[in-house]
Amino acid sequence: MKGFFVYHDDTPSIRTQDGTQALPRDPELPEHTPIKYDEQTDTIQQTGTTPQRPIPDFDDANAKTKDKHRYAYLRTAKQRRIFTAQSKIVEAAHEHYDDAEHLFTPCILGTASESGSDVFPVYYYGDHAYLRQDPQLHRQLCIIGGATKLYEIGPAWRAEQSHTSKHLSEHRVIAVEHGHIDDMHDVIDDATQLLQTITKQLHDDNLIEKQKIPDSPPTYTFEKAKDMCEEHGETIEDDLTTKAERILYEQTREESDIVIVTGFPDHTKPFYVMRDGATTESFDIIYKGTEISSGGQREHRHDKLVETINDAGMDEDGVKWFTDAFTYGAPRHGGFAIGIERLTALLTDTDTVKDTTYFPRDPKKLVP
Repeated sequence: MKGFFVYHDDTPSIRTQDGTQALPRDPELPEHTPIKYDEQTDTIQQTGTTPQRPIPDFDDANAKTKDKHRYAYLRTAKQRRIFTAQSKIVEAAHEHYDDAEHLFTPCILGTASESGSDVFPVYYYGDHAYLRQDPQLHRQLCIIGGATKLYEIGPAWRAEQSHTSKHLSEHRVIAVEHGHIDDMHDVIDDATQLLQTITKQLHDDNLIEKQKIPDSPPTYTFEKAKDMCEEHGETIEDDLTTKAERILYEQTREESDIVIVTGFPDHTKPFYVMRDGATTESFDIIYKGTEISSGGQREHRHDKLVETINDAGMDEDGVKWFTDAFTYGAPRHGGFAIGIERLTALLTDTDTVKDTTYFPRDPKKLVP
């Protein structure tokens, strides 16, 4: 075993990624010294330098202390458990999609993928470009290009001035796209099955308690969700509020840890989402009172896609690189994305997503 020597309840121990394990005898080394323990020979070898200053007590530490001593905070048993769980989440996702294509789409885009207000501009060979919010459109082009089922695990950026426990300026997602679907419910079914695979993996590895994710989780239209929330004192307009998400979860928590809301108003969704009158073929997945995923069916008809773009007052020429692909014919398709840091926080009962990434980035945090 390799790890750091610590005193755990006054007992000499070795702290590894798998947890804290007692040592057979006192190695007579300062606390937090990097060591290697050989179980067969019962010997301990120092493998790194010994700190010359005490490690802070992180039990009641504030965010500033955690950031200042990030390298030490990462050694705590709590943090090791979180990142072990996160690794298993990614591992389970790869296993779930072993029959799909894994791809990498661009992180630098020539146009904003959804909205120009929440993107990070970058200098690109004398021109302007953007860090991606989500390369949604590129995944759709891959489906039109012949892929039938694909997924991507990678980073995304949002330049929102969000100072909350569930937002990061840089985060990672599991993003999925399906071709040749019947309707939006094919996508919902896969998202549900992915969560089942992930939570089973973590439960089997004794990292979390068993989760309640039924094959057919509670599902409400947006209008029904509005009525339910208003009955409990929360009025919503075009989108679910944080309080509304908690209310919906409280109504269903006995039977399921997730609840799904469908049919959001058309003016709240991007142009590529399929419209059905004044609503859309879209959904949100709420996990234990927090939204963790959005998805839906994409518009695959070229004339309808252009119509939505014009109705939204967008520059049609600016997305012609995308819409032209649909003139060659596009299958019915749809997809979703799940934020890895947010899912990790919810599964491990972590208060903030800033503790579910090694080096968090938010509006005030760029170092280390």
